[in-house]
Amino acid sequence: MVLGKKTYSVAFYDRNGDDLINNRGTVSSYFKKAKIHLLVGSTQNPDSVEYFEGLLKNISADPDATPIYRIVILTHSDLPDDDDVEEQCKKMLTDDINFYKCNCFRDGESMSNHLTDFLKRVIVEHPELVEGCAIDSKLSKSEKYDKKIDAKEDKKQQEKNKTAESGCCYIL
Repeated sequence: MVLGKKTYSVAFYDRNGDDLINNRGTVSSYFKKAKIHLLVGSTQNPDSVEYFEGLLKNISADPDATPIYRIVILTHSDLPDDDDVEEQCKKMLTDDINFYKCNCFRDGESMSNHLTDFLKRVIVEHPELVEGCAIDSKLSKSEKYDKKIDAKEDKKQQEKNKTAESGCCYIL
């Protein structure tokens, strides 16, 4: 993602409900690392409400484990919501949680724009979340790894780029 003159690398940890339930210890470490939570459910799956409810609770007494940003997305907006999943979700969400309802096939570009705008806001409001994630945009990707290292400063920048590309801004 490019913002201003900097390019940022962002890592997404894709976890489904079963994985979160079966690997709670490992998931706790993801929660501590990821300060941005992007939660996706479906109006066609009544379990989405329970899933969100569990993930929106504080899982630790440690204040560092609390996410700074949360986004909840409900898919299948084009289909009837017979179980009132949307209404149940909205009741449990606090004002600091962004909520979107979409049809992924029809609204894909719009959702992508929402997410990009959201990440830009994160970078401006909490630059510490993306510290070390900036990639030197002067170099093309092939040049970053193939270029000869003439000075220690170039080597340091190259290491910084590799670290950034591995993703320091974690989104769960």
